[in-house]
Amino acid sequence: MHRRQEELRAPISRKSQVVLGAVCLFVSIPMLALAALGLFVMAANPSGTGFVFVLILAAIGALFAVLSWRLLLGRSRADGGLFSPTGLRAGGVIFLAGPVAALFVEPIGLLHAGISLAAAVGCFALAGHREQHVTTPSSAA
Repeated sequence: MHRRQEELRAPISRKSQVVLGAVCLFVSIPMLALAALGLFVMAANPSGTGFVFVLILAAIGALFAVLSWRLLLGRSRADGGLFSPTGLRAGGVIFLAGPVAALFVEPIGLLHAGISLAAAVGCFALAGHREQHVTTPSSAA
């Protein structure tokens, strides 16, 4: 099992990084453009639901923009990841808030709630692991 974890942590090729970075860039540009358009439209006709939708588009667009920037320029973090522990925790909070907010809007499926909670736990666990990896010196060095 330990060998499998090392294989999963192995860096991907530069060509794969560029391809994934380009895909993320082509996802982020329309989302950020739609968020800007939504803000422009909401200036004339404000609504709470529209504001939440614009915030979600902007957050997802910013996420993909950061991913594309780091992948295209080859700038990963010192711990080898693409997101900081704080960014991972923010993602965990979003995954936790999703099922709770959906309960007030419409009934949410148990499967969707479980997937969101699992993603939140994964974000928090990875953030804790990354912080521990950065703060404790490696025994291999």
